[in-house]
Amino acid sequence: MGRLETNTFANLFSAAWSAALGILCIPLYVNLMGVEAFGLVGLFITLQSVFVVLDLGIGATLCRELARLTAEAAAPRTQRDLVFTLQAVYWLIALLVGGTIFALAPALTRHWVRAQSLSAETVETCIGMMGAAIALRFPFGFYQGGLLGLQRQVLFNMLAAALATLRAAATLLPLWLVKPAPEMFFAAQIAAGAFSTGAAALMLWLCLPAHAGGRCLFRPELVRRVWRFGSAYAVNSIANLGLLQGGRITLSTLLPLEMFGYYTLAHGIADGMYAVILSVVAAVFPQFAGLTARRDEAELAAVYHRSSQLMSVLLAPIFVVAALFAREMLFMWTGDPMVVENAHLVLTLLICGMLLHGLIQLPYYLQVAHSWWRIILQTNLLLLLAIIPLNILMARAYGGPGVALVWVLLNVCYILTLPLVHRRFLKGQQTRWFFEDVLMPLGGALCVGAAARWLMPPHLSRIEVLAYLSAAGLLTLAGAAAFASRFRSHMLALLRRTTEPFVT
Repeated sequence: MGRLETNTFANLFSAAWSAALGILCIPLYVNLMGVEAFGLVGLFITLQSVFVVLDLGIGATLCRELARLTAEAAAPRTQRDLVFTLQAVYWLIALLVGGTIFALAPALTRHWVRAQSLSAETVETCIGMMGAAIALRFPFGFYQGGLLGLQRQVLFNMLAAALATLRAAATLLPLWLVKPAPEMFFAAQIAAGAFSTGAAALMLWLCLPAHAGGRCLFRPELVRRVWRFGSAYAVNSIANLGLLQGGRITLSTLLPLEMFGYYTLAHGIADGMYAVILSVVAAVFPQFAGLTARRDEAELAAVYHRSSQLMSVLLAPIFVVAALFAREMLFMWTGDPMVVENAHLVLTLLICGMLLHGLIQLPYYLQVAHSWWRIILQTNLLLLLAIIPLNILMARAYGGPGVALVWVLLNVCYILTLPLVHRRFLKGQQTRWFFEDVLMPLGGALCVGAAARWLMPPHLSRIEVLAYLSAAGLLTLAGAAAFASRFRSHMLALLRRTTEPFVT
C-alpha cells in the first residue's frame, strides 16, 4: 500500500470515527435538549461556516508550502519561521472572529433566529458562547493544515479521533448529569475547542524539523512570498461561502428554528459523506503540491487517476445507501416518524449533491496545486449571480428540499467545467477519468444497491434495518471496487496469492 492509500485510510479512520460519534450523539442531543435547542447547534455550524472565510487561505497556504518545502528539502529554519509567522496572523484573526460574534449576539438574536419556546436571553447567551467556542476552535484548522502538509496524516488522525471522543463525552455527560440546556452544550464546546487547538499546536511544532539556530522569527518576507496564493484562495473561499453555505444561511433566517433543526439533522448524515471527501483530499493535495513543485507530470497523472478511483469507490456505497434508503436510515437513526417525514427528501437531495461535490474536488485541488485560479474564480463569480437569489426563492417556496435541490444544481454546473480542467493540465485524460475512474465504480455500486432496494423486506425493526443497511453498504462497496480497474487488479492479485497454496 502506497503513501496515498495509507494517508487516505488514516484520514478515513478518523472521519469514520467522528461520523460514528456524530450519528450516535445527535439523536441524544435532540432527546436531551429538544429539536428547537438543537436548531442552535445548526446555527453554531452555520456561523462556523460563515467565519471560516476569514481563514484567508492561510491554512491551505501552510499545507501547500510545507509540502513544497519538504519536496525541495528546504532548510528547517525556513519551515519553522513560516509556521511561526503565519501562526501569529491566524491567532489575530481568531480573536477578531470571536469578538465579532460576541458583539453581534444581540442583533443576531433579534433579527436572525426565529425561536419559539427558547427565551431571547437564552439565545443571546448561547450566541455569545458560540463566539468563544469558534475563536478557540478556529486555529485548529491552521495546525491541521501544517500537519497535512508534512504528510503526518496517521499521527494527526490518531489525535483527531481521540479529540472527537473527548469532545463527545465532554458534551454529553454535562447535558445528562447536570442540565440538558443549550448553555451547557456550548460551555462544553468552549472547553473542547481550547484543548483541541492546544494539542494540535503542540503536535505540529514537535513534527517540524529540528533547528538549533535559536528561537523562531516573525519574517514578513515569508508572507510576501505566499500572499498571492493565499489571497486567491481567500477570494475563492468568500465565493464558496455564498455558493456552498448560502442555502444553510438562508434557511436559518427564513425557517422556524424547529424546521431548521430537521434540516440540520439531514445535513448531519450528508456531512459524514463530506468527511470522506476531505479524507481523500487531505491525503492527495500535499502530493499534488509536491509533484507540481518537482514538475513530475507523469506521476501527477498517475496519482490523479488513483485518487479519483479511490474517491468514487469510497463515496459510492454512502451515496447509494443514503439516497435509496433515506427513510429507513432516518428511522433507524432516530426512531421518530416526524424526523423521517420532514427530513427524508432533504437527505436524498443533499447526498446526490454531495456525490457530485466529491467528484469535482480532485480536479479542483489539481488547479490549486498549480496556483491556476482562472476557471475557479470565473465559475464561482458567474454562479454567485444565480445561486444566491435561487436559494432565496427556493427556500421561500419549498423550504429545506428546495435549497437541497439548488445544491444539486450547483454541483452539476461545477461538473460541466471539468473538460476545461483536463484540457489544461491532463490532456487526453478526460475520457479515462469519466469512464474508468467514475462511471464504472458508480455503475457497479448502483446495480448492487438497486437489487438491495428491491429485495428489502417490509416492516423491519430498527435493529433489523441497521443489519440490512450495513450488509447492503458492504456489498455496494464490493460492487464499486469490483468495477474499478485499480481495485479489481488488487483484488485479483490478492485472490491469486490466497489460492496458490491450494493449487497443486
